[in-house]
Amino acid sequence: MDKKKKDRIVNTILCLVVTGVLIWTARIYLKLYVVMSFKVPTESMYPSVKPGNRVYVNRLAYGRRIFANSLDSISHGDITRGWGYSEPKRNDIMVFNNPYCWGWHLLHFDKLKYFVKRCMALPGDTFYIHNGHYYVRGFNEPLGNVEAQNQVEFYTKDSATITDFHIPYGAFPLREEIPWNIREFGPLYMPKQGDTIELNLHNYLLYGHIVEWEIGDTLSIRDDGHYYTAKDSLVEYHVMHQGLYFMCGDNCMNSTDSRSWGLVPEEFIVGRVDFVW
Repeated sequence: MDKKKKDRIVNTILCLVVTGVLIWTARIYLKLYVVMSFKVPTESMYPSVKPGNRVYVNRLAYGRRIFANSLDSISHGDITRGWGYSEPKRNDIMVFNNPYCWGWHLLHFDKLKYFVKRCMALPGDTFYIHNGHYYVRGFNEPLGNVEAQNQVEFYTKDSATITDFHIPYGAFPLREEIPWNIREFGPLYMPKQGDTIELNLHNYLLYGHIVEWEIGDTLSIRDDGHYYTAKDSLVEYHVMHQGLYFMCGDNCMNSTDSRSWGLVPEEFIVGRVDFVW
Protein backbone atom coordinates (compact mmCIF):
# COMPACT_ATOMS: atom_id res chain seq x y z
CA MET A 1 0.00 0.00 0.00
CA ASP A 2 1.52 3.31 -1.01
CA LYS A 3 1.97 6.20 1.41
CA LYS A 4 -0.78 8.37 -0.12
CA LYS A 5 -3.35 5.62 0.29
CA LYS A 6 -2.27 5.05 3.90
CA ASP A 7 -2.57 8.76 4.62
CA ARG A 8 -6.10 8.84 3.15
CA ILE A 9 -7.16 5.90 5.35
CA VAL A 10 -5.63 7.47 8.45
CA ASN A 11 -7.27 10.83 7.69
CA THR A 12 -10.63 9.14 7.13
CA ILE A 13 -10.38 7.29 10.44
CA LEU A 14 -9.37 10.48 12.27
CA CYS A 15 -12.28 12.37 10.71
CA LEU A 16 -14.72 9.65 11.79
CA VAL A 17 -13.33 9.64 15.34
CA VAL A 18 -13.43 13.45 15.63
CA THR A 19 -16.95 13.55 14.19
CA GLY A 20 -18.08 10.87 16.64
CA VAL A 21 -16.59 12.75 19.59
CA LEU A 22 -18.20 16.01 18.49
CA ILE A 23 -21.61 14.36 18.05
CA TRP A 24 -21.32 12.69 21.48
CA THR A 25 -20.24 15.97 23.10
CA ALA A 26 -23.06 17.89 21.43
CA ARG A 27 -25.59 15.28 22.53
CA ILE A 28 -24.42 15.49 26.15
CA TYR A 29 -24.43 19.30 26.02
CA LEU A 30 -27.94 19.41 24.59
CA LYS A 31 -29.22 17.00 27.22
CA LEU A 32 -27.58 18.85 30.11
CA TYR A 33 -28.31 22.40 29.05
CA VAL A 34 -30.89 22.63 26.25
CA VAL A 35 -33.30 19.73 25.78
CA MET A 36 -34.52 16.86 27.94
CA SER A 37 -36.81 14.05 26.84
CA PHE A 38 -39.23 11.97 28.87
CA LYS A 39 -41.39 9.01 28.03
CA VAL A 40 -44.93 9.57 29.34
CA PRO A 41 -46.48 6.47 30.96
CA THR A 42 -49.98 7.78 31.75
CA GLU A 43 -52.98 9.20 29.92
CA SER A 44 -53.40 12.30 32.09
CA MET A 45 -52.54 14.57 29.14
CA TYR A 46 -54.54 12.63 26.55
CA PRO A 47 -55.16 13.40 23.70
CA SER A 48 -52.34 15.97 23.50
CA VAL A 49 -49.83 13.46 24.89
CA LYS A 50 -50.66 9.77 24.66
CA PRO A 51 -49.24 6.99 26.87
CA GLY A 52 -45.90 5.93 25.42
CA ASN A 53 -45.25 9.28 23.72
CA ARG A 54 -41.94 10.98 24.31
CA VAL A 55 -41.98 14.70 25.10
CA TYR A 56 -39.04 16.96 24.33
CA VAL A 57 -38.61 19.73 26.88
CA ASN A 58 -37.06 23.08 26.00
CA ARG A 59 -35.00 24.01 29.06
CA LEU A 60 -33.87 27.36 27.68
CA ALA A 61 -37.28 28.90 26.94
CA TYR A 62 -37.98 29.98 30.54
CA GLY A 63 -34.30 29.88 31.52
CA ARG A 64 -32.25 26.83 32.47
CA ARG A 65 -32.28 25.94 36.15
CA ILE A 66 -28.95 26.18 37.97
CA PHE A 67 -28.45 24.08 41.09
CA ALA A 68 -26.23 25.40 43.86
CA ASN A 69 -25.21 22.00 45.19
CA SER A 70 -25.59 18.26 44.71
CA LEU A 71 -28.97 17.02 43.51
CA ASP A 72 -29.05 14.57 46.42
CA SER A 73 -30.78 17.09 48.67
CA ILE A 74 -32.53 20.15 47.23
CA SER A 75 -33.97 22.88 49.44
CA HIS A 76 -35.55 26.20 48.60
CA GLY A 77 -32.86 28.65 47.57
CA ASP A 78 -30.67 25.96 45.99
CA ILE A 79 -32.14 26.69 42.55
CA THR A 80 -31.72 29.79 40.42
CA ARG A 81 -32.72 30.30 36.81
CA GLY A 82 -30.62 31.61 33.97
CA TRP A 83 -31.67 33.81 31.09
CA GLY A 84 -34.72 32.70 29.13
CA TYR A 85 -36.11 34.01 25.89
CA SER A 86 -39.80 33.39 26.62
CA GLU A 87 -42.18 33.96 29.51
CA PRO A 88 -44.46 31.13 30.66
CA LYS A 89 -47.91 31.37 29.10
CA ARG A 90 -51.31 29.95 29.90
CA ASN A 91 -51.90 26.74 27.95
CA ASP A 92 -48.18 25.97 27.71
CA ILE A 93 -47.47 22.27 28.30
CA MET A 94 -44.79 22.08 30.97
CA VAL A 95 -42.67 19.47 32.70
CA PHE A 96 -41.96 20.01 36.38
CA ASN A 97 -40.66 18.07 39.35
CA ASN A 98 -43.53 16.60 41.35
CA PRO A 99 -43.71 18.87 44.43
CA TYR A 100 -45.88 16.46 46.42
CA CYS A 101 -44.15 13.11 45.94
CA TRP A 102 -44.08 12.64 49.74
CA GLY A 103 -47.78 13.40 50.12
CA TRP A 104 -50.19 16.20 49.26
CA HIS A 105 -49.45 18.15 52.44
CA LEU A 106 -45.65 18.36 52.20
CA LEU A 107 -43.45 19.87 49.51
CA HIS A 108 -40.35 17.91 48.59
CA PHE A 109 -37.98 18.13 45.63
CA ASP A 110 -37.30 14.78 44.00
CA LYS A 111 -35.01 14.96 40.97
CA LEU A 112 -36.37 11.68 39.57
CA LYS A 113 -40.11 12.38 39.69
CA TYR A 114 -41.66 14.53 36.99
CA PHE A 115 -45.14 15.54 35.85
CA VAL A 116 -46.22 16.81 32.45
CA LYS A 117 -49.29 19.06 32.63
CA ARG A 118 -50.75 22.15 30.99
CA CYS A 119 -50.41 25.53 32.69
CA MET A 120 -53.82 26.97 33.49
CA ALA A 121 -52.90 30.00 35.60
CA LEU A 122 -49.81 32.17 36.07
CA PRO A 123 -48.54 34.18 39.04
CA GLY A 124 -50.89 37.11 39.58
CA ASP A 125 -53.89 35.28 38.07
CA THR A 126 -57.12 34.45 39.84
CA PHE A 127 -58.26 31.00 38.75
CA TYR A 128 -61.62 29.33 39.22
CA ILE A 129 -63.67 26.39 37.93
CA HIS A 130 -67.38 26.74 37.22
CA ASN A 131 -69.44 23.79 35.98
CA GLY A 132 -66.18 21.95 35.39
CA HIS A 133 -64.76 24.60 33.06
CA TYR A 134 -61.54 26.51 33.71
CA TYR A 135 -61.38 30.30 33.89
CA VAL A 136 -58.93 33.07 34.73
CA ARG A 137 -60.35 36.46 35.55
CA GLY A 138 -59.71 38.89 32.73
CA PHE A 139 -58.61 36.15 30.30
CA ASN A 140 -61.24 35.33 27.69
CA GLU A 141 -59.56 32.57 25.68
CA PRO A 142 -60.21 28.83 26.22
CA LEU A 143 -58.07 27.09 28.81
CA GLY A 144 -57.06 23.46 28.44
CA ASN A 145 -59.15 20.71 26.89
CA VAL A 146 -62.67 22.18 26.77
CA GLU A 147 -64.18 18.95 25.41
CA ALA A 148 -62.95 17.03 28.46
CA GLN A 149 -64.17 19.79 30.78
CA ASN A 150 -67.65 19.24 29.33
CA GLN A 151 -67.57 15.77 30.91
CA VAL A 152 -66.72 17.20 34.33
CA GLU A 153 -69.79 19.43 34.09
CA PHE A 154 -71.96 16.36 34.72
CA TYR A 155 -69.74 14.87 37.44
CA THR A 156 -71.37 14.89 40.89
CA LYS A 157 -70.47 13.57 44.30
CA ASP A 158 -72.90 10.70 43.76
CA SER A 159 -71.21 9.70 40.50
CA ALA A 160 -67.78 9.34 42.11
CA THR A 161 -68.07 5.55 41.94
CA ILE A 162 -68.71 5.46 38.17
CA THR A 163 -65.75 3.75 36.52
CA ASP A 164 -65.38 6.42 33.81
CA PHE A 165 -64.45 8.92 36.52
CA HIS A 166 -61.00 8.23 37.96
CA ILE A 167 -60.51 11.22 40.25
CA PRO A 168 -62.14 12.21 43.56
CA TYR A 169 -64.97 14.71 43.57
CA GLY A 170 -63.42 16.74 46.39
CA ALA A 171 -60.61 19.14 45.55
CA PHE A 172 -57.71 21.01 47.10
CA PRO A 173 -57.31 21.87 49.93
CA LEU A 174 -59.61 19.00 50.96
CA ARG A 175 -60.81 20.78 54.09
CA GLU A 176 -64.38 21.50 55.20
CA GLU A 177 -63.45 25.16 55.75
CA ILE A 178 -62.94 25.47 51.95
CA PRO A 179 -65.36 22.93 50.42
CA TRP A 180 -64.23 23.11 46.80
CA ASN A 181 -64.68 20.31 44.28
CA ILE A 182 -63.63 19.65 40.69
CA ARG A 183 -66.85 21.20 39.33
CA GLU A 184 -66.88 24.33 41.50
CA PHE A 185 -63.46 25.52 42.59
CA GLY A 186 -62.05 28.85 43.71
CA PRO A 187 -61.60 31.67 43.11
CA LEU A 188 -57.96 31.03 43.98
CA TYR A 189 -55.30 33.72 43.64
CA MET A 190 -51.85 32.69 42.34
CA PRO A 191 -49.34 34.68 44.39
CA LYS A 192 -46.50 36.24 42.46
CA GLN A 193 -43.00 36.97 43.65
CA GLY A 194 -43.06 39.78 46.23
CA ASP A 195 -46.69 39.33 47.25
CA THR A 196 -47.32 39.44 51.00
CA ILE A 197 -49.44 36.61 52.41
CA GLU A 198 -51.13 37.04 55.77
CA LEU A 199 -50.91 33.82 57.78
CA ASN A 200 -54.51 33.15 58.78
CA LEU A 201 -56.34 29.83 58.62
CA HIS A 202 -57.72 30.41 55.12
CA ASN A 203 -54.36 31.38 53.64
CA TYR A 204 -52.53 28.65 55.50
CA LEU A 205 -54.79 26.02 53.94
CA LEU A 206 -54.10 27.43 50.49
CA TYR A 207 -50.45 28.48 50.69
CA GLY A 208 -49.11 27.20 54.00
CA HIS A 209 -47.08 24.26 52.67
CA ILE A 210 -45.36 26.51 50.13
CA VAL A 211 -44.59 29.04 52.87
CA GLU A 212 -43.09 26.18 54.90
CA TRP A 213 -40.97 25.16 51.91
CA GLU A 214 -39.70 28.71 51.47
CA ILE A 215 -38.85 29.31 55.14
CA GLY A 216 -37.45 25.80 55.62
CA ASP A 217 -39.56 25.09 58.69
CA THR A 218 -42.98 23.77 59.64
CA LEU A 219 -45.83 25.94 60.91
CA SER A 220 -48.45 25.21 63.53
CA ILE A 221 -51.30 27.24 64.95
CA ARG A 222 -51.45 27.93 68.67
CA ASP A 223 -54.15 28.91 71.13
CA ASP A 224 -53.64 32.60 70.36
CA GLY A 225 -54.66 31.93 66.73
CA HIS A 226 -51.21 32.73 65.32
CA TYR A 227 -48.79 30.51 63.42
CA TYR A 228 -45.36 29.62 64.80
CA THR A 229 -42.41 27.75 63.36
CA ALA A 230 -40.96 24.67 65.02
CA LYS A 231 -38.20 27.04 66.21
CA ASP A 232 -40.85 29.06 68.07
CA SER A 233 -40.82 32.08 65.75
CA LEU A 234 -44.08 33.94 65.17
CA VAL A 235 -45.03 34.21 61.48
CA GLU A 236 -47.83 36.69 60.80
CA TYR A 237 -46.93 37.54 57.20
CA HIS A 238 -44.78 36.01 54.50
CA VAL A 239 -43.39 37.68 51.38
CA MET A 240 -43.43 35.16 48.53
CA HIS A 241 -40.00 34.36 47.13
CA GLN A 242 -41.36 33.10 43.81
CA GLY A 243 -44.52 32.85 41.72
CA LEU A 244 -46.98 29.95 41.85
CA TYR A 245 -48.70 28.13 38.98
CA PHE A 246 -51.85 26.05 38.52
CA MET A 247 -51.29 22.93 36.39
CA CYS A 248 -53.90 20.53 34.97
CA GLY A 249 -53.96 17.48 32.74
CA ASP A 250 -55.95 17.62 29.51
CA ASN A 251 -57.69 14.37 30.45
CA CYS A 252 -59.76 16.05 33.15
CA MET A 253 -61.43 12.85 34.34
CA ASN A 254 -58.16 10.96 34.79
CA SER A 255 -55.54 13.44 35.94
CA THR A 256 -54.14 14.08 39.39
CA ASP A 257 -53.11 17.71 39.23
CA SER A 258 -53.40 21.10 40.94
CA ARG A 259 -57.09 20.48 41.53
CA SER A 260 -56.01 17.72 43.92
CA TRP A 261 -52.76 18.90 45.46
CA GLY A 262 -52.47 22.64 44.90
CA LEU A 263 -49.95 25.01 43.39
CA VAL A 264 -46.55 24.54 41.77
CA PRO A 265 -43.64 26.83 42.75
CA GLU A 266 -41.68 28.34 39.87
CA GLU A 267 -38.41 26.65 40.83
CA PHE A 268 -39.96 23.20 40.25
CA ILE A 269 -40.57 23.92 36.55
CA VAL A 270 -38.11 22.19 34.20
CA GLY A 271 -39.25 23.74 30.94
CA ARG A 272 -41.74 23.89 28.09
CA VAL A 273 -42.76 20.93 25.96
CA ASP A 274 -42.07 21.95 22.35
CA PHE A 275 -42.36 18.57 20.63
CA VAL A 276 -44.26 15.32 21.21
CA TRP A 277 -43.28 12.14 19.43
